[in-house]
Amino acid sequence: MKTHLHNVGVCRRELLQVGFLGALGLMAPQAFGAKKRTPKAKSVILVWMPGGPPQMHLWDLKPDSPSQCKGTAKPISTKVAGMQFGYQMPLLAQQSKHLTVVRTMTIGQEDANHIPGHQLMLAGINELPRTFKSFATRNDWPSIGSVISALKPAQKGLPSAVHLPVRIRFEGSPCPGETAGWLGAKYDPWLIERDPADPKFTVPDLLPVAGMTVERLADRQRLLTDIDSYRRDLDKDVEIRQLSDTQARAFSLATSPAVRDAFDLSKEPDALRERYGKHSWGQSLLLARRLATAGVAFLQVNLGGLNHWDYHDKENDGLKRDMPK
Repeated sequence: MKTHLHNVGVCRRELLQVGFLGALGLMAPQAFGAKKRTPKAKSVILVWMPGGPPQMHLWDLKPDSPSQCKGTAKPISTKVAGMQFGYQMPLLAQQSKHLTVVRTMTIGQEDANHIPGHQLMLAGINELPRTFKSFATRNDWPSIGSVISALKPAQKGLPSAVHLPVRIRFEGSPCPGETAGWLGAKYDPWLIERDPADPKFTVPDLLPVAGMTVERLADRQRLLTDIDSYRRDLDKDVEIRQLSDTQARAFSLATSPAVRDAFDLSKEPDALRERYGKHSWGQSLLLARRLATAGVAFLQVNLGGLNHWDYHDKENDGLKRDMPK
């Protein structure tokens, strides 16, 4: 894998990528000449807001700038001297000492927004694949969660990476950026398209098949293993190996008490569930927190579908609708 895709040295995006993956101990010791350090972060929760919320209303109000360069939101003070947020985020303002606001990040390409932007940002690579399309293919760059799945497999039967509660789609087809791409299906994040705020919330892959106990599933698994022993010549085929790996992962997930417990939001105190908000986004973030605590290394919470936060000239109306009340 290339360390970078240009001849101008290490760019800001690559430094951010090294810092991000380095938090999980995923970068090689020699990456960019850096010394190996003991990782501190055990899990990462990426809150993905497709289309991009307007920073001039939330994070970077620019109150002293000309009117065309600033938002209309009233600024409020935070716990950090000189840092102001929009009035819609009073609770986050109280936690600002734990945050870092990056105001200068850009993909540097006006025509690389929307669907191309998903691929670039969710892979952390500032170049589109040569065969890039508006829908996901196996030629896409691997998502961050997929890279973590490949380099830092989860323990205790848990998946390494989970995306929820929706998958980003364009005209019904999944967008690039949420699969393992050319790494193969074995490293795909677990994509859950269900609403955790629904009282009947379940994860389909964890539902028992009618009439099937864990013991019967285990018997079926042993039978499949015996059959596969006569088909080892097929293991030379990459797709066959990936299918076998996917089957093994599905079996592990379906029979793991730890996985079932991790997804059981009913075990969270009702007061905490209320604090997060009894709606899809709030409960999705709480579930991500619960899964991170259980040991899932990477969580991506998609707040809305494709370009949901791309308000254009209707920022005030959009924020009134989408920000916590």
